[in-house]
Amino acid sequence: MKISKKIRDIHKGQWLFTCRMEPQQFSHWEKTDWDEDYIEKLSVDKIEDLIFTNFATLDGSIHSLKHCGLRLISDKYAQFFMENKLWELFDSNVDIEFRWLNYENKIKTICLEKNIFYEGF
Repeated sequence: MKISKKIRDIHKGQWLFTCRMEPQQFSHWEKTDWDEDYIEKLSVDKIEDLIFTNFATLDGSIHSLKHCGLRLISDKYAQFFMENKLWELFDSNVDIEFRWLNYENKIKTICLEKNIFYEGF
C-alpha cells in the first residue's frame, strides 16, 4: 500500500472519515512496536508503510489505515455531516451487496439538495 504525501502530511485537528462514517479529527500516527532486526532488513518504502499504518483521532480511538481507511474531508463537509447526522442513514439491514451503494446514494442526494459538494465518506 503506497501512502500518498497528502496522507503523510496530515496534521492534528484535520477532519477525516474512517470506518466509523462519522467525521473525526486526526490526532497522530500511532507507533507500533516493531522488532528492530526485522526493520533493518526493510527498504525505506516498507519502513514508511509501517510508520503510516495506524493513527489516532482526537476522541482517543485508534484506526488502521489499511482496514479503516483515512479520507480527508473539508471543515465545511464535516460540519454538514455532523449537523445532519448523516451516518444514521447507513442501513445495516439492507443486503450487504447494496448497503454501501444505498448509503452513498442517500448522501449524494442530500448533498445535491443542500448544494454541498459531495466529498465521499
